[in-house]
Order: sequence, then C-alpha cells, then structure tokens
Amino acid sequence: MIKARRIIRIQTEATPVLNRCVTHFNSIVSFIHSIYKRTFLVGENMKKAISIFCFVVLCSTSYGQANADELFKAARTAAFEEKNEAKAIQLARQALSLTPHYADVEIFLGRVYSWTKQYDSAVIHFENVLSYSPNNEEAIIAYSDIEYWNHHYDKALAVTTKGLTSHPASEELLLRKAKILIAQKQYKEASLVTDQLLKINNKNAAAIALASSIRDAVALNKIGAYYDYLYFDREGMKPWHLAGVSYSRQTKAGPVSLNLNYAKRFGITGWQGEVDMYPRISKSIYSYVSFGYSPNAVTPK
Repeated sequence: MIKARRIIRIQTEATPVLNRCVTHFNSIVSFIHSIYKRTFLVGENMKKAISIFCFVVLCSTSYGQANADELFKAARTAAFEEKNEAKAIQLARQALSLTPHYADVEIFLGRVYSWTKQYDSAVIHFENVLSYSPNNEEAIIAYSDIEYWNHHYDKALAVTTKGLTSHPASEELLLRKAKILIAQKQYKEASLVTDQLLKINNKNAAAIALASSIRDAVALNKIGAYYDYLYFDREGMKPWHLAGVSYSRQTKAGPVSLNLNYAKRFGITGWQGEVDMYPRISKSIYSYVSFGYSPNAVTPK
C-alpha cells in the first residue's frame, strides 16, 4: 500500500478569475486527499493526473462563467440603454454558448425575443429553463406573460397554475392567474384568486383594482351618483356645481347606461339627459354609442 502524502494548498495573488479557480481547486484537492487516505494502490502519477485534470476543468468553468457574466451585462446595456435588441440577442446567445444552463441569461433572451415578436423562439428558451430549473419563478412568469399577450389563455393558465404549486404565495403569479381568468370571463374564479392574494398582501394596489373591476363586471344592475365642486381663486368667478345620477344594466348586446346630469356654471343652471350604450361586435371588439339632449345653454344641446 502506498501511503498518501500531505498535499500542499496553493496560494496566489493572481487575477480574480484565477483566484476563483484556485479556491475551487483547493476544495477539490482536499476532497481527493481525503479519498487517498481511505483507498490504496493509488500511484503518484495517477494522483498528479487527477489533480491536473481537476484544476484545468475548474479553471475553464470559472473563466467561462466570468466571460458569460460580462456578456450578460453587455447584453442588458444593449437592450435597455442602447435599445438595440439584435445586439442584445447576439450577446446573450454568446453568453449561453459559454454557460448553457445560465437561467438568468436565457430568461432575458426569451424576453428580448418576445419584445421583437419572435414568440416561438421566446417560448423555446422559457421551456428550456424550466426543463433544468422547473421551479424557476421568473421563467414561469415570463412564459405565462407571453402566452397571455398572445391570447393563449388556456396555456397561460396552465403555466401559471403549475407555477403556483411550487410558489403558492407568489403575488405575481396570483395576479396573473386572476387576469387570465378575467380574460376568460371566469369572474367567480378570478374573485377567489384576488381574495387569496389580498389575504397575503391587503395593500397590493393591483389586486385591489382588479377586485374592483371584477365586481363591476359581474354586477347586473348598477346605480351611481357623483358631485363635483370647482372653486376658482379669481374675482368674479363663481364656483361650479356638477352632479349626476346614473343607472346601468348589463344586457346580452352590451352595457346600457341612463344618466341625468346637472350643472350650474356662470350663473346658469341646466339639466341634461343621456344614454350610453356599448354594443358588442365580437368577443374582443365593442362599439360606443351615446345620445344626449339638453334645453339649456350650460350643457351641450
């Protein structure tokens, strides 16, 4: 049996990249040394060969990572400061060629592809990240966004729902799920999601606004009223009084609203009746029709 000799650690004052290599090398050498103590029939030449191989591999990995970081930084500068998406894509692809499983770079590349409307390429990169990092929340959000923007609501919902299994308290994912359900006119389910989100964070402004819009969407009948008082810091200008009441109803053709408006301006008082309608032409297109009449000069006739 050959007795293993103590392996001397390497110390250096070289560049940061080399320092990183040496740090990794020292760790692997310690590991190999511990194995040497527990094994036998390991020749000195074999020990040297293994050590050199580990050093070369670790230095190559560290050097590639450092270069990928620099390329990623340059790609972000190209995209956000220079507004040059083509250059950003080229630099990000170079970074990935050095470090293939660099999730941040690949998600960034997918988003740039989506900005340039290369949706298929974007999806490929998001799916690739999720293949080696299935719980990557940023990748899930980006994937859900691109499917939602392209009106692929079923796919967007599936991606978001799956992401919530690993990130159940994610406000970003819950917010996206609620928006997708609203787009599918599943208001009851969307309301449950916003309620869940507001339990996590009752100050989430986007969730509060979304919950309000859901209530408006599901209301069959609505009654409203308003009053505005405008004061002018100018001699001779009297305050304005504007008020009104309204009744709205959801119909199969679209919402219809009846309004009665009151105005007192320039010392003149007047009333105006108004009808607003939003006839639907298709699922994604609607029109607006309005008719109003007033016998007084203070409001449009």
